[in-house]
Amino acid sequence: MCYFCKEKKKDIIFLMVSSLVLFCQIFLTPITSISTRAVSLGIRFIAFHNEQSARYATSGYTGRGDFQELDQIEATKLSIKATGIHKLLGEVFDVLDCAVNGHPGGCYLKLISHLLSSKIEKVAELLRRAERALVVFGKGVAYARAEDELRKLVETTGIPFLPTPMGKGILPDTNDLAATDARSLSIGKCDVALVVGARLNWLLHFGEPPKWSSNVKFILVDVNEEEIELRMPSVGLVGDAKKIVCMLNKKIKDTPFCFARNHPWVDSIATKAKDYVLKMEA
Repeated sequence: MCYFCKEKKKDIIFLMVSSLVLFCQIFLTPITSISTRAVSLGIRFIAFHNEQSARYATSGYTGRGDFQELDQIEATKLSIKATGIHKLLGEVFDVLDCAVNGHPGGCYLKLISHLLSSKIEKVAELLRRAERALVVFGKGVAYARAEDELRKLVETTGIPFLPTPMGKGILPDTNDLAATDARSLSIGKCDVALVVGARLNWLLHFGEPPKWSSNVKFILVDVNEEEIELRMPSVGLVGDAKKIVCMLNKKIKDTPFCFARNHPWVDSIATKAKDYVLKMEA
């Protein structure tokens, strides 16, 4: 402290008053002698009613506070750097488990933003390059309340969509891009399928030929990592459907594309759907 006083040569806020007050409270040591000594050394002593006020004052004077000076990583029970999107869920559980077990304490998980954004970029590129893209969605979209984000995706890109039985009603079947009445054509001929909140189970023929093309590229969005690992899609995104579709919409907005209504793929689905309706009404 004396060295600091000689260097500064001016009135200062008594350094770390908060720590000294706290020290005195714990060990019952009066602060009077310390403050008297400070004044005798030419230090301007400013008293505070509590530690928090002193800490704020010190931070304001020095320009740095405890938050900036503390090595927060070393102060945690466990610190992990996310290594990949496929391991992220397990790493989150590890951090939470460590934080509450034994003596509770803070844990640190460093997230790398590009882990997910790079996959979002890949999804956008697959859809952009597709000749016969299809959006398939199920009840996971309803659970995530992602209907607005999904509607925006469909309307922005002009990609036909197909709901599963549990996804009915999320987007209306009366929409011009609905492939409900052209189901066999849409799943049999699409070259890229974005499946959101739906499992590739028996309702979707497990995503396998002959119902699906052998060359179709699947993009799966699901909260269940095991479901994605089981199906081994071209791209798998583990997470909340609402957030992921929202990120996808933002990425597409940067480099927009859209299937026109007279696009051969869109037109073929619309024609097939109309023929089916006429056949049922006949």
